[in-house]
Amino acid sequence: MEFSGFSDKTLKYLNDIVVMNDRKWYEEHKPDYNKYIKEPFYELIELLTPTIRKIDPQLITDPKKCLSRIYRDARRVKGGCMYRDHVWLVFKRQQNDTLFENPSFYFEITPYGCSCGMGFYCAHARIMEKWRNYIAENPRAFEEAIDPIEESEILDAHGQSYARPKPDCPPGLEKWYNFKTFFINTDMDISFIKSPDLADFLAEQFNTCAPLYKILSDEILNKDSEFNDTGYIYNFNI
Repeated sequence: MEFSGFSDKTLKYLNDIVVMNDRKWYEEHKPDYNKYIKEPFYELIELLTPTIRKIDPQLITDPKKCLSRIYRDARRVKGGCMYRDHVWLVFKRQQNDTLFENPSFYFEITPYGCSCGMGFYCAHARIMEKWRNYIAENPRAFEEAIDPIEESEILDAHGQSYARPKPDCPPGLEKWYNFKTFFINTDMDISFIKSPDLADFLAEQFNTCAPLYKILSDEILNKDSEFNDTGYIYNFNI
């Protein structure tokens, strides 16, 4: 999956739009946004779609729904910058149109670097209780799911943890068991966005996270009737 959509002009655009912070400038340079941001991201999403579909056919791969907006919601700006200096794509399920309540795969670029991984950022305490129950009841299956991540030289798990360890944790799984929320991430130098191997690299990292994703989506969230029936709405494009 050779990809060469991003360039130095991508980074220049992200720097310039924040410095200018002006709607007139944005409208005048809309062709630059399309050429250096939107079109390359759309191409990247298309290249990654077969990988994502194989992981979970329910994940959204429509570029219009996967790509973040460059501008912020005016109601949330409050005198700050109207435009972002970072752009990301995210693959998530349609369910409830939420980003943070579902595990999702992402790739983000900024003028300073880029990152990718799998996020499960704002999980409800009820969901994480089911997470701990799953770990306690299925330690071997859970270990097999996280082995690819722990064996990775670049991916690592990050997140908030309880100050007081939760009881009944299987030995060796304390870090995972005590997460409040977490994400799997790797950071790369910004020059990597120009690599023709970018799509292959992202597909590899997503596949590494896939076994853990499937536990979250299929064994925990899909079996939580309260979660499935409740509309926790958060529009990631805001």
